[in-house]
Amino acid sequence: MHTYIDFIGRYYKQVLFAILFLTMLAGWQASGLKTNATPYFLDKDHPSRVADRELKKVFKGSGEVLVVGTETKSETIFNPRSLDELYRFTRAAESLTLTDKEDVARLKDIIETAGLDGMFKDTFEGIETFVPADYTRIKAVDKAISGSDKVSAEQKTFLKHLLFRVWPVKKVRGIVRIESITAKGTDNFDIHAMMPKPPRSEDEIKALEAEALGNEQLKDILFNPRNKRVINTLIELRIPQDDAPDMKRIYDLVSEIPHQIGAKDAYHISGPPAIFAQTAAVVKSNSDKMFPFVILVIATVLYLLFKDKRTMLFPILVAVVSIVWTLGTMAFFGYEQNIVSTLIPVFLISIGVSDSVHFYAEYNRLADGDRLSRVRHVLKKVLKPMLFTSLTTMVGFLALSYTPIGFIQSFGIFVAVGIVYAFVITVTMIPALQLLINIKSSNGNGRTKPLLIRLGDKLEASLLNAITKHKRWVFLVMLLVTAFALEGILRLKIDNEMIGYFSKESRVYVDTKFIDRHFGGASTVEFTLSCEKAQCFRHKPFIKGLDRAVEKIKGIENVGAVYALPDFIKMMNKGLHGGDPARYSLPDKAEAYPQYLFLYENGNGREIRNVVSKDYGKTRLVIFSKSDRTSDMDRIVTKATEYISEALPNIKIKPSGFGEVLIATRDAVIYGQISSLLISFVLIFLFLIVLFRSILYACVGIVPLVMTVMINFGLMGWLGFYLDVGSAIVAAIAIGIGVDNAIYYISYFRKVGAGANANIAALKHVFGALYANALVLGSGFLVLLLSDHQSLANLGWLVSATVIVSTAVTLAVLPILFEKIPFKKRIENEA
Repeated sequence: MHTYIDFIGRYYKQVLFAILFLTMLAGWQASGLKTNATPYFLDKDHPSRVADRELKKVFKGSGEVLVVGTETKSETIFNPRSLDELYRFTRAAESLTLTDKEDVARLKDIIETAGLDGMFKDTFEGIETFVPADYTRIKAVDKAISGSDKVSAEQKTFLKHLLFRVWPVKKVRGIVRIESITAKGTDNFDIHAMMPKPPRSEDEIKALEAEALGNEQLKDILFNPRNKRVINTLIELRIPQDDAPDMKRIYDLVSEIPHQIGAKDAYHISGPPAIFAQTAAVVKSNSDKMFPFVILVIATVLYLLFKDKRTMLFPILVAVVSIVWTLGTMAFFGYEQNIVSTLIPVFLISIGVSDSVHFYAEYNRLADGDRLSRVRHVLKKVLKPMLFTSLTTMVGFLALSYTPIGFIQSFGIFVAVGIVYAFVITVTMIPALQLLINIKSSNGNGRTKPLLIRLGDKLEASLLNAITKHKRWVFLVMLLVTAFALEGILRLKIDNEMIGYFSKESRVYVDTKFIDRHFGGASTVEFTLSCEKAQCFRHKPFIKGLDRAVEKIKGIENVGAVYALPDFIKMMNKGLHGGDPARYSLPDKAEAYPQYLFLYENGNGREIRNVVSKDYGKTRLVIFSKSDRTSDMDRIVTKATEYISEALPNIKIKPSGFGEVLIATRDAVIYGQISSLLISFVLIFLFLIVLFRSILYACVGIVPLVMTVMINFGLMGWLGFYLDVGSAIVAAIAIGIGVDNAIYYISYFRKVGAGANANIAALKHVFGALYANALVLGSGFLVLLLSDHQSLANLGWLVSATVIVSTAVTLAVLPILFEKIPFKKRIENEA
């Protein structure tokens, strides 16, 4: 330590130059940091994601779907203007593209690089921008260069990406394009688009209305017989579910269509792509917006604490440099920023100033001496505790790497890396800057002390009075608080709700609730059912069994509609019996089932491939839910599985889709964090044993930490907050940040000895630094409360509460614990 302090005192200018050079190097590296904006927490190889991909390979119509609900102010949506708008809306959606002029130029460069100019000489001549009709020609280029070694992997990836960007909308299922099944004679089907062109006469409109509202198969999916003023459209996308930026772009483009066509009716856009795209956009924009706010708040608190501009700026400079180093490290090792790691700067700007606060809190105790001697004195006092607290905070975040979620793993790892950087920068740059630019001590009498310091002095006096004169009452209050926390924990529920994270005034929330209110719901749970018997889902026993299960599933709470194979057979049966609504049922004769399906295929019907595979060995069940809350989704999956198993006992059942991914995400994140929490406690406890060379000290030091976690979760339970994805992460973070206070207290307690006044002396020594640190950290994270996304707001107040509660519990509980005779004797013996 002495060698290090002498080195800083002698070479502080060189140290500052080295830090500047490394920061510039890291900044250059960080400029190439890429962003992975997917909102999916689960890795692609997670079973639920694999099941979802398998479902998409087997069934048509299983891509990501934007749900567009339309509402007219007229008496019915079946009026000439509204129907014409819906027709133009559909055509506009089908013609959307995400490409631009740069894509055309880049494709031509790839063709030239691959030496395929002759093959595609005139194919793209004169084209300024692509349209969906260019998909086939671009696919031909992709096929031609697939085995070429002249084209780079990056260019091939671009081409694959270009294919779905040039034609992002795969299918629009609405009144314009949806199949309608009617009879054509007595032994054939007429399968046609329901509204190939807008009807003009009143008779045509009435016929269309009767055909649409009489389609039981699409009841509460596209049409609402109870409310003729609304109608639904499903836009299936080619865009991969992980591609949040393009999801956001297509969402924005679809949102613009009503304005472009001069629509008078209201269009409400929801569905998983809308929710995920908006989630990624809000979290990213909020984290960008919060960063300057956090700096402003922390700078203000630092100024109010120290009344010196340089003491305010230097700690923030430490945090900013540590952020640059961390982002540069991420880029160097090939990591990308994701929906979670975008919060790293906000965390580091708050945590990174912590050590600087302790440095200046100690520095301000010194009124005399030259710069070098004061810096030497401060480093001797705080270097060791700062090292240990940085290590324990790092351990808390590293515990997040034990979660199965890759995004949270990288977040924990790189916040831990940033904490190490912040420590290194603090103990090098701050002393060097102090030696280069002297900052005078802000000591003075009570009248000249800053307001926050005077407030701290009053709190310190009150705490000392309570501990020395009313320790029994303090102990009793802590017991009551613990009991209160335990009761709150018992009330805590594990749940997650994607749409609930948005403001009730936000468009995506309003639109989603519109869909949930008027139709089957904006969220889905899907099942793939498969059997060993060939073509089983062509035959009566299996379709009848599936129908029995479907009817039971419709009775599950929050289930708004079910889209399944039996409804196709019912529509065919109804069509062949003159459209009689009473014949919307499954036929009695077993031979009718394969016959109906044969006639359907001969009639060029295609929509049935949404729910049954070509070999009829697998069928898909789509359950529309009016809630995306994971507890509701879980109940639907559990009940539906039970009903299907009862009706079709020998069928293999595999849940998949949006709902299953949400359930799996909840389980992986929350239950993974329980493991991280336990690991954190164990690692911190072992670290305290090594640090203080005493099991007793470790036991005492862990007590305020346990109480802090209990109180936070207890408050969540009493306030009705769910233990969700955001709040679950806080547990491990709370441990890493919360144990720092105990380390500072115990370290100074050991230094002053275990005499009768040791507690008072230690408390007086650490109170100012812990108080200032709590103000800085607590206020920094509270800025997240301004977020438009509730998960960030939850994270902000939980971490802030952790910091404040941890400080209060440490300062109130540790002195009382050390006053107890068994602890006192052991400590005196050690001394």
